Amino acid sequence: MSKDRRGGNKNRTGGPKKAKKRAGKSMRVEKARDKSRKRVAALKAQQPTRSAFEREEVETDQPREATVGTAVVLAHGAGGSSSHASMRAWRERLAPWCDAVLAFDFPRPSTDFARLVEAYAAEAAAAVAAGHQRVVLVGAGLGARVALHLVTGLLAEGETGAGGEGRAGAEPRQLPCPSDAAADAAADAADAAADAAADAAADAAADVLPPHVRRAICGVVALGYPLLRRAAGGGAYEVRDAPIRALGGKSPPLLLVCGDADPHCDLGAVRAASEAAVARGGEVAVHVVRGGDAKLASKLATPASEEALDEAIAAAVRGADVGRGGGGS
Repeated sequence: MSKDRRGGNKNRTGGPKKAKKRAGKSMRVEKARDKSRKRVAALKAQQPTRSAFEREEVETDQPREATVGTAVVLAHGAGGSSSHASMRAWRERLAPWCDAVLAFDFPRPSTDFARLVEAYAAEAAAAVAAGHQRVVLVGAGLGARVALHLVTGLLAEGETGAGGEGRAGAEPRQLPCPSDAAADAAADAADAAADAAADAAADAAADVLPPHVRRAICGVVALGYPLLRRAAGGGAYEVRDAPIRALGGKSPPLLLVCGDADPHCDLGAVRAASEAAVARGGEVAVHVVRGGDAKLASKLATPASEEALDEAIAAAVRGADVGRGGGGS
């Protein structure tokens, strides 16, 4: 007689024991999912948002040689942002020499040069309002141009866009090509025009910077200043050196960090403009990065050359004598 097996599989198909196991498994899965959701939420909370980069203070555990009350206001280059990898690297590099590195984003589009200068002025004023007694402007590429226009006031002399230099009637100097720049940099007519522009702009920056903010700005570091620009029609280069030549005895010290492989730079023209500023009483130093491109990246970099660059920038940030004229390494 065959055995009735109906219900014999109840423990495998849905009996109380199986139901209890399924319930326990569901609870474990739900707990695991809940932990995963909490972990993802915690990671998202730790990630900086875009707005957080508009004014970011970098803290560091490294030994510091800071000057009390010193803030670096860091400006990015054309097409970049404060969150770009190169800017984050500069923030980390600058942090040991000051109390805070404040990075921000220029307004877009960047073709309205007046807005860029006003934005940089606002960030410098915010640093002073936060209690920093000394402010150092550090700009890369376009940021370096804006910083120099801000402290010299050349914008007030007629610059309305990213292309002009506001030279108080002076025509932009032209070079046939970067390799010929050194020979043309000391042209008498160009020097006279630059002197006229500098005299006219000596006090113009007060329109953008309040007096107490201007007094707090104690240095400018220009990283890869874009000195040369291809002239309309091609074939020649315009030398955008008016902001350098406009520096005088009342201007903050300037450190120009240039790469000798940068297509937007000519060392002869840089040194000529620096010497013109020194002759007017300005304090200018030039540090050359051997093999450096527009972003100062170099395949020829060595520990010694990196240390020399750090020493030059640290001196400028801390307020040491950055030297006069066209030095370099």
